[in-house]
Amino acid sequence: MSQKNPKQKPSKKGFSIGRLFQSNRFVLIFSLFAAIVLWFIMAVNNTENRARIIYDIPIDTALSEEAVQQGFQVFEQSDQTARVSVTGSNLVVNQLTSSDIRVSAALSSSITRAGTYTLNLTASKSSSLTDYEVDTIYPGSIILFVDKFVEKTFSIDQQVEYTVSDGYYAASPSLSETKITISGPETEVSNVDRVVLEKKVDGQLKEPVEFEQALTLYDKNGEKITDLGHMELSSQSVNVKIDVLKKVEVPVKATFKNLPEGLDVSDLVKVSPATIKVGCYVKSKQETLKEINLQPVDMTEVTPDNTTFTVGFDLPEGCTNISGAKHAMLQFALSGYEMRTFTITNLVTSNATTGQNVSVETTELEVVLVGPKDRLQKLKNADLYAELDLDGKDELTGSIAVPAKIHVDSKYGAWAVGEYTAYVNITHTEA
Repeated sequence: MSQKNPKQKPSKKGFSIGRLFQSNRFVLIFSLFAAIVLWFIMAVNNTENRARIIYDIPIDTALSEEAVQQGFQVFEQSDQTARVSVTGSNLVVNQLTSSDIRVSAALSSSITRAGTYTLNLTASKSSSLTDYEVDTIYPGSIILFVDKFVEKTFSIDQQVEYTVSDGYYAASPSLSETKITISGPETEVSNVDRVVLEKKVDGQLKEPVEFEQALTLYDKNGEKITDLGHMELSSQSVNVKIDVLKKVEVPVKATFKNLPEGLDVSDLVKVSPATIKVGCYVKSKQETLKEINLQPVDMTEVTPDNTTFTVGFDLPEGCTNISGAKHAMLQFALSGYEMRTFTITNLVTSNATTGQNVSVETTELEVVLVGPKDRLQKLKNADLYAELDLDGKDELTGSIAVPAKIHVDSKYGAWAVGEYTAYVNITHTEA
């Protein structure tokens, strides 16, 4: 009887496909793989035709280049996309997308006049996938509205109705825009005759009002255009502001420049009109406004031979002249006044800066004064002096001309006429 050798190793078993199929997991994976391969082989070899619908294919409505150059364009298109039914090889049909088929509006490139057109649709193959046939197109036709594109600018006809309370004044309505541009088909735009802003403001106005108002279009027959069609407006509404002002009548006061300090010539001047009506919408102005100043009269121009001046009103902010007068007339009563020439030797400088050395080169000035004859006879040359103002001339060096302001004591009731200039020499002390 033979005995087993305990050190002897067990023999190795060889690889067995049959043993793999004894594994449930392997059988499941193998079955899925085999099914996929079988499906692919059948799909590749299946040449049986099948039908399919391709959706959302853009419709080409291109006009001719000539029509585009003339300004024609499509303003309305009944459908933007189409769907096409095709039949063909199962493999090819399954790959088709909307980019593989081109749908066109027949004869759109031949349109050369404005109008509404009904055009049949045609489909063509636009890629390398060609093994199929087009069966139907839906819709079978589309409607196009074609016209020239134009723009036209209209002034806004303002028709705002309102009532103002007693004691108040309303300025004309102010519009945020006074013109608008209408663009679109020529046949529609040419039918517009007027653009109107219509509004009736309720109540009696005592304070400013502001609102937004839609615009109304009228045709050449005076009828409202309720449907804008294909037209576009640069603005369909505008902001409207109506300033409402409190009316007040105030005296008019003359003002002067180049008048010697302390000299009052108001008794010499007659102002016409003496009062004006103004409207102020700022409450504080209504309460404090006591008079309206005129723009200053330059006394260097007032002589016994030149006594009448036309000047404008210097209105405060927030106030409007509602009297209708655009200017006031000033009349100087200079009876008993005369012109006399004096020589000034006292020339002084003012407003020199630190480090600026100034010497007056002009030794005397001949000036003409206007004043009461009896007072001018008492006036001496030594009573006058000329001021040379160096303000703003700190960067200048050398001999320069400086305006001379003539000073005369107000007790003489006189003023200088004309313009005078003196020369000074400027040097600078080095720091």
